[in-house]
Amino acid sequence: MALTRAQAITQIELFQRNYLPSDKTAVKDWTAVVDAGISRGNTTIEASMQVIIRQMISDVGYYQNAFPSHPPALWVIDTSTDLANSVKPSELIAYFYPNASTADSAALVTALSTGTITSIDFLTGWLPARIESASPSAADVLEAIFDAGLGTPMLPDIDLALPGVTDAQTEFLIGIYVAAFDRAPEHTGLAYWANDLATLLANGMSEPDAMKQMAKAMYVAGAENGENGTSLDHAAYVRFVYDTVLGREPDVGGATYWTEQLQAGADRSTFIAPFLTSALAAAGDSSYVSARIAVAEYAAQAHVSGPGKSVDLVKVLSEVSTTGDAYLAIQALANAYPTSAAAVTATVAKFITFALEPEDVDLAAFGADTRHLDDSLAAFQDASAQEITVVGVGAEPDAAFL
Repeated sequence: MALTRAQAITQIELFQRNYLPSDKTAVKDWTAVVDAGISRGNTTIEASMQVIIRQMISDVGYYQNAFPSHPPALWVIDTSTDLANSVKPSELIAYFYPNASTADSAALVTALSTGTITSIDFLTGWLPARIESASPSAADVLEAIFDAGLGTPMLPDIDLALPGVTDAQTEFLIGIYVAAFDRAPEHTGLAYWANDLATLLANGMSEPDAMKQMAKAMYVAGAENGENGTSLDHAAYVRFVYDTVLGREPDVGGATYWTEQLQAGADRSTFIAPFLTSALAAAGDSSYVSARIAVAEYAAQAHVSGPGKSVDLVKVLSEVSTTGDAYLAIQALANAYPTSAAAVTATVAKFITFALEPEDVDLAAFGADTRHLDDSLAAFQDASAQEITVVGVGAEPDAAFL
């Protein structure tokens, strides 16, 4: 939504009142900049505010000595974007958000230090967030920045290191969860299916054929357990998958084609697998599903969704449609489920017990449906100690999915 003149003026007034009280003409001068852009008709209000925000940072540095390590004298030399963005992140946050919690301050300083956002981006998001709340969270500020089309949200490079499969193959399996059931996988459930895929590939099956077989097996198992969407009729399920993969309603032609294919007897996996593959390869469609897969992959880590963890694997994707959304969702998961050395050690120990001493494991204790666990024992026994340490997989199957 485009910024209005009234919203821009409100932001300017808040800034002058709270951060530059010594300059009594600031509101008048900066309102004139906004009005000049409107009058010319060739400058958006957003563009005018970017010019003003650079000046805002410069002025509080010079007149308020807001950034102690940045010599005030430099502010009269240049007021360029580079100068505004040269402010030390910790000092920028300390001045504008002195009552930030330790976690919020750290999140914003990290975003600034890593280049996810610039100082100008920060203030662009901070002003509307501050208008909405006296103490906005870091997530509120970052959301305002990303919603404005600013920032460069950088997602973590997660390597689940599941034995026998590549990162791309793992991400495809995660994509099946996202596309077919609109949720992220539990760690143990994903490891279960990755082991199946590794076995097919090790036995000489081509990757395309193995992927098709996995998609079918995963959908059938999910349908048997009442996974989200599986009870829908064919037409409704086509709309469901368009939403989970593309975030929109299907076009008439696409909806008709796929619905007729399913009604004629095609397996739903023959729809899901190529549809997902096509979306990931399409420049216009890949960003939506890729953002959702990135969050799902983060959630699939052992310390987030492994044994003993409780995370809503549907909810984690519910607000994700852009890379910025994915960044915020992952930050929320990171805060809720911090990596714990003790937890990792316990998980690794549990996996080693399962992998090396299967006779000591009571399969019945893992729930009513333990199929395939005994088939997997040999593969797990063959895993090296190094692989076990890296993966850290628990013994329990994904009871909600298998």
